[in-house]
Amino acid sequence: MTEPHPPRRPKRPEAPPLAALGALALVVALLALLACPAPSARAEGDMLADQLETESKNQPWQIKADNLAAQHDTEVLQADGNVVLTQGPNILKADHATYYRATGWVHLVGNVDIDWSMDRLRAEEAEFDLRNKVGWLKNGEIFVAEQHLYFQGEHIEKHEGDHYSFKKARVTACDDPGEAWSIAMDEGEITLEGYAWLWNPRLLVRDVPTVYSPMAILPVKGKRQSGLLLPEWGTSSRNGFTFNQPIYWAISDEADATFYETWMSDRGLMQGLEFRHTPNTGTKGLWRIDYLNDAIREPTRADEDSQFQRDGLVRPNADRYWVRGKLDTHLLDPNWKAKLDIDWVSDQNYLREFKIGKTGFAKNRQEFLEEFSRNIANADALERESAAMLSRSWDAGGVVAKTAWTQNLSYRNGNKDKDEDPSVQTLPELHAYLWKDRLFSGPLEFEAGTGATHFWRQYGTQGTRVDMYPKVSLPVRAGNVSVIPTLGLRETAYFISGYENHPADSHDDSFTTRTMPTMNVMAFTEYFKVFTLAPSPEPPTMDALAAEADRQDETLDDRLRDSSLLSDEFLSSNLSDDDQFRAVRDKGRWTKIRHAVQPRLEYDWAPYVSQSTKPFFDELDRLSARNEISYSLSNILDRKRERYIITRDPEAPLGEDGLPQGTPLLLADYREFLRLNLKQTFDLREATRTEKVEEYPRRPFSDVKAELLVSPGQWVSLVNSSYWSPYTSDITRHEHLLRGYWEDVGRAEFGLDFLNTPETYQSRTRRKIRQLRFGLDIIASRRWSAGFVYRADLDDNTDLEQTYYATYTHQCWDVTVYYTHTPFEDRFEARVQLMGLTF
Repeated sequence: MTEPHPPRRPKRPEAPPLAALGALALVVALLALLACPAPSARAEGDMLADQLETESKNQPWQIKADNLAAQHDTEVLQADGNVVLTQGPNILKADHATYYRATGWVHLVGNVDIDWSMDRLRAEEAEFDLRNKVGWLKNGEIFVAEQHLYFQGEHIEKHEGDHYSFKKARVTACDDPGEAWSIAMDEGEITLEGYAWLWNPRLLVRDVPTVYSPMAILPVKGKRQSGLLLPEWGTSSRNGFTFNQPIYWAISDEADATFYETWMSDRGLMQGLEFRHTPNTGTKGLWRIDYLNDAIREPTRADEDSQFQRDGLVRPNADRYWVRGKLDTHLLDPNWKAKLDIDWVSDQNYLREFKIGKTGFAKNRQEFLEEFSRNIANADALERESAAMLSRSWDAGGVVAKTAWTQNLSYRNGNKDKDEDPSVQTLPELHAYLWKDRLFSGPLEFEAGTGATHFWRQYGTQGTRVDMYPKVSLPVRAGNVSVIPTLGLRETAYFISGYENHPADSHDDSFTTRTMPTMNVMAFTEYFKVFTLAPSPEPPTMDALAAEADRQDETLDDRLRDSSLLSDEFLSSNLSDDDQFRAVRDKGRWTKIRHAVQPRLEYDWAPYVSQSTKPFFDELDRLSARNEISYSLSNILDRKRERYIITRDPEAPLGEDGLPQGTPLLLADYREFLRLNLKQTFDLREATRTEKVEEYPRRPFSDVKAELLVSPGQWVSLVNSSYWSPYTSDITRHEHLLRGYWEDVGRAEFGLDFLNTPETYQSRTRRKIRQLRFGLDIIASRRWSAGFVYRADLDDNTDLEQTYYATYTHQCWDVTVYYTHTPFEDRFEARVQLMGLTF
């Protein structure tokens, strides 16, 4: 099952800035140093500012207050009424401020509010020793912006460094904890960029205690940190009640591990481990292992789940596991690329039963694809391969070494005799390649590939195969038409150590060869025309940008930010997906369209060579004869979009009109938004076939393949492949996928797979499939979103999957509930995420 993805949540309002308390205290001190006595309020203000500027090691602070005064021969500086101290973006506010020069203490009273960079500190009263950078706050609050966490307490003390302790306190990520959740405690300690230790914490939901613990630890730093991750729970008809508690361990900056403890009421405890490491830019690895002593055993076919009874296998084992992993690295020299894939499972049902969840097959497969761009076999596959590969490329060619082991699940757990396992293992496999290049600087081009593989298996023929395949081509260009004839010669040699379980007549040849010449002729050309849709846009002005900002209820800074985009690559690396979509949608116009027509003609030939007496290790040992003519026609539409950007220095001064100054720059980008390809093949061998003509009439023309790709922008895309038979005038195959996205509304996906191939001489089996899939995600409001995934087999008139979900998003938490129904399982899941917490 593919888990539906809830629509992107609306952006949370930006939190008030958070204060690094030590820096804030220093700010307060420096500000207070401004307060020097003077004979009048105006003179006092000037004197205080001058002294603060002199004593500050940073840029000058400015102070404003209703009244400024000095006492006891300037040893005590007093500021009263709307006290505001500023230094650039840093601001200190209080009703009263008193600074004691002799001790270096500053006392702040009434509505203390300090903004320092991205930090904020608030209190009714505060006092700091600026020399030692310690102090206390009364009824204070510390806001940690990066984690969006509020720490509130009746009494907060600041110790040396960024360490605080507090009593009768509360922590929450909610701007209004009374409407959501918070954690109350008797005492606690915080170390910024460290942890918060809480004693006797109680989880409050709408101020009602729900969960108690004698102690808890919360992270208050931006870096990765060890701790309990939020759990995952649900119930299903197959596993019973399920609860998964991940435990995260930040081993170092280059490595981490996650332990998964998954309790299933009907099966027992499944334990899992994930290890990730990235020691350098050229190396990354992801390894996982899960183990379950299953309370459910299926020693007979009648005991098995009805979903698995057709495979002829049973699952009597209780010890169940799955080991998988991938590694990308290099060997000594960065040019020698090394890859390692591990995929080893206990039985044929494991991956089919445990597809869902953080340790399930679906999520693991997706992460491997995203991180390593390499897939793993599907959950139903009975053969699973683990392999190691080493490769290097040069300007002229490359080499590849590989060894692989295939695990055949049909021969495990007493199903089939493991001594008769015919699975082929490659131990090892070596290949060398010469890239296509000119031969002796003449008109001919040469390329070649050669490989040597040693095959071993428990039961069956073993040996070594050496294969060489050189090719020579002569590119010719006549006007706008290119013709490339290519001649090749495949020579294969077999060194056999012994024939066993061989389908052909047995023989004792320890050495045998196969020779197959090949020929290919390809001709292609392109005709195109460019159509002008609109003139290039006029350079924007700051006034126009300001007017557009007002129209869309934005600030000019937001409008200029969107206008300061240099390219789509800049977008993807510097802006969020939401910002990218809005910027691309709002900018530029289509000014030109290029229509290209590309006809292509290809002839492919290889003679019939008898191979029945040759060993069979893989598909390379049974090459079919070919005598085919293929022809295709492609229509391609590309658009040119032009738009202006505003390049500006954010530190540059404003112009005379009060607007930021910038330089308009016209940029153009291109996109292929439509491709239609028509292709058919004529088989000359089939046209002259004499065997079984009465039973299977000749059908030399293949189905016509029509492939349509449409992608005008991020809001819609269409991928469509259809096959039409010239003999039945019917569609024999259809693959259709349509996706749509509407910002702030949702997304939809519709797919249809149809297969209805007749029985022919080449294909002696008739196949028929009709499957429908539909997915929808809807953003109903700022807080509510919902969706579903539906898959059905139209031929059997059965539902393959129905998944429904609903998500409620709060400012500081969200909850998603899922319900999934398949013919073999009903599953309910609920997931809750508390913003900013890993506990």
